[in-house]
Amino acid sequence: MRKYEEKRKHARAPADLRVQVEQYSVAPMHLVACNASSENLSAGGIFVRSDRPFKVSSTVLASFTLPGKGDFLEVAARTVRCEEMENGYGVGLEFIDCGVLEFRDIEKFVKRREENRRQAT
Repeated sequence: MRKYEEKRKHARAPADLRVQVEQYSVAPMHLVACNASSENLSAGGIFVRSDRPFKVSSTVLASFTLPGKGDFLEVAARTVRCEEMENGYGVGLEFIDCGVLEFRDIEKFVKRREENRRQAT
């Protein structure tokens, strides 16, 4: 496994979420979608495990629901990392178009997870 330089600007938290990842292919123009599961989440992005690879620098739409929330969050993201892992691919997605409300909901989720982790230790 390769080592990556830490570039995160936002705190992250473990998160086991079901994520729909959609990418448009240009030749021929069609939608490629897959279901993935997240490992962690921050206000800046999400890391998911997928059964298919995504090209680095490609733009995707990530849709997921935070625990306790009923609405799907839909966030445009850029693939910043994709590596083959056991049973699939690890895909790092950097959010590039996240609404203010979605951003705040994600920040609150991460903060709650961190507070719960501290209380448990």
